[in-house]
Amino acid sequence: MAEKTRKEAGQKTRRQNRKRLAVLSSARDPPRAKATVKAKGKTKTKLKTKARAEAEAHQTDNLIKPGGKANAGPNAGRKAVLATAEHNNTAGPSSNLAATTGAMKTLWLGQGQSDESTAQLPPPSTVRTTFLLVSDTHDIEPSKTSGVFRTPFPDAHVFIHAGDMTNIGPFESFKSTVDWIAAVPAEIKIIVAGNHDCQLDEEYWCHSEDFVGSEKSRRAESQLCREYLLSDEMRKRGVWYLEDEVKEFKLANGAVFTVLASPHTPRGAHPHNWGSFRYAPDTRHFWHDKFPQESLPERVHVAVIHGPAYGMQDEVKHIRKVGCPHLLRFLQDIKPLLSVCGHIHEAAGAKLVTWETVDEKGDKTVRVEEDMSAESRQVERLDGATYKDITGITKGVVGEGQTVFVNAAIVGANGSQAVRSPVLLELELPSLHHKPDAEHTAPSWDADPVS
Repeated sequence: MAEKTRKEAGQKTRRQNRKRLAVLSSARDPPRAKATVKAKGKTKTKLKTKARAEAEAHQTDNLIKPGGKANAGPNAGRKAVLATAEHNNTAGPSSNLAATTGAMKTLWLGQGQSDESTAQLPPPSTVRTTFLLVSDTHDIEPSKTSGVFRTPFPDAHVFIHAGDMTNIGPFESFKSTVDWIAAVPAEIKIIVAGNHDCQLDEEYWCHSEDFVGSEKSRRAESQLCREYLLSDEMRKRGVWYLEDEVKEFKLANGAVFTVLASPHTPRGAHPHNWGSFRYAPDTRHFWHDKFPQESLPERVHVAVIHGPAYGMQDEVKHIRKVGCPHLLRFLQDIKPLLSVCGHIHEAAGAKLVTWETVDEKGDKTVRVEEDMSAESRQVERLDGATYKDITGITKGVVGEGQTVFVNAAIVGANGSQAVRSPVLLELELPSLHHKPDAEHTAPSWDADPVS
């Protein structure tokens, strides 16, 4: 009797286990479409094997997460969130500087699970950022009514003035220039000096025979100008005066980027040998000594240097190149995404350079220049904003293989009249929230110079 009771209990337990397995199986697997066929006078249920295979293949395609791996396994029936790899592209950078995360699409994958956990979205690796560039305004303020250099300016995340803000000062000229720059609709305004901004080079201003006044009075004026541009008031107005330094900036749209800035230009033949922040043209290692490799960050995204590099928007009367070859070698080493200059008024424009390694050791690099004039366009909006749009040049510039060189001079050859508009462009800059998978290789000074 006891043996019969144990046997019945065992059978009952096995029946219960089979029921549990059936319940678990139905929870894991979604209901399958069925077809009914006749076989030998009896009704027989059969899976639609072909339809099932197609459905499973379609489901697997929908389970691809960012990164390309299928979301197979125990979570295949859960809710997943897929994000399109769109970068931040706000309609108005000035008024909408907050970062956007891109369009998101929610898909239900499978059935039978009530767990609504979502996949963690990776942040975008880059953020689209707008720059507005000028140089060589020489005391000229933007007009409010007419001309190619006039307000309102288009919105931008970053505004850059690459030097020669004034003709030769004085303090009132710097103050007037800063006033209109501070009003530009941009989160950050970066300015550097040029050879005409003489008061900002204290030693040159104090000892040059080209100017009158005692050394004491001139030194006081120089210090007044410098202290004003470096004051907390300028920071509050979003204005950053940079001089022979490298600085990192973080924007509200999530972009983080590094700027290398310098006011220096090589001393030319008379009458182009005067002015502030000059160096001897035969100083081969001037730039590498001023910015030694160990002092640089892993990446320089933007270079703002008053004078042009050799062959990079530096032609005088479209014949003679007067840029600095030593600067070109330096920029070849650091390969910024953008290099902004002025100084040579008649050479204003933009050029795209692709850097290519030509030997197996990676020791020699050459440049491939492209004429991108067809990609730029003069824009005059209904609200009066006027600018040179070169986003057609810069929209594809990514990584370390290309540099856009821009000479943003506003005045013409005579230096007394504004004949050009500011330059507008966009760059894809690193996202503050993105952690790269691989470390960036720091620039090396061992590469052979460009011929």
